Amino acid sequence: IGYKSLLYRTKVRAAPSYKLQLRSYDDIHVVDDGVRKHVKIYSNARRAIQHLYDINNTNDRRALKDILQKYRAIKPEDLRAYTAILEAFTPGLCGQHASWLWHIEDNSAGRDNSMTNFRRVMWLRARARKCRWDEERILVPFEMECVVRSFKKKETEWCDLAQSADLSGHRAYAHHQAAMWRGLKEYAEDIFRCVQMEVQPESYTVRSRRWL
Repeated sequence: IGYKSLLYRTKVRAAPSYKLQLRSYDDIHVVDDGVRKHVKIYSNARRAIQHLYDINNTNDRRALKDILQKYRAIKPEDLRAYTAILEAFTPGLCGQHASWLWHIEDNSAGRDNSMTNFRRVMWLRARARKCRWDEERILVPFEMECVVRSFKKKETEWCDLAQSADLSGHRAYAHHQAAMWRGLKEYAEDIFRCVQMEVQPESYTVRSRRWL
């Protein structure tokens, strides 16, 4: 799949003419045939391995569940070729999540050095996304506090205006506005308190991978 993405970027899109672009699709079709062949082999092996375990046995059922969680069923979206992700500085891909296929560890027989840069870029994107969320975990509570302080400041301003007002109508309106901002402040405090109690801080660690 990674090689297919590379072909799209280096041959199909870089073809100087429409004729050469059509010829470049021959290589894409060859790769597609290889992918379909390996997917068929994988699917048959996945179905066969389920018959090796006794579902009535607790240990076998637990072991089979662990295996099927690691080796999932391959869907068409898992085989999609992402050409833009090969570029380390391509904008607009911060929310692009890689398929579970790229999280399977390579063994000595299936290791391919040509995929090193591809997987490295995907890992760096995932780490950058994790760092952004860590930053949000720091900024969001601070923004919650700023919202409460802003409502409290508005309440204080209207209370001061109510005390300095000469007409009863002006005082009534100022008290009404102060009560409104006070209600918003109390509502925000209750909501933010519930959210902070539900979301427990977690410690995230980034594990170094051998392809970095």
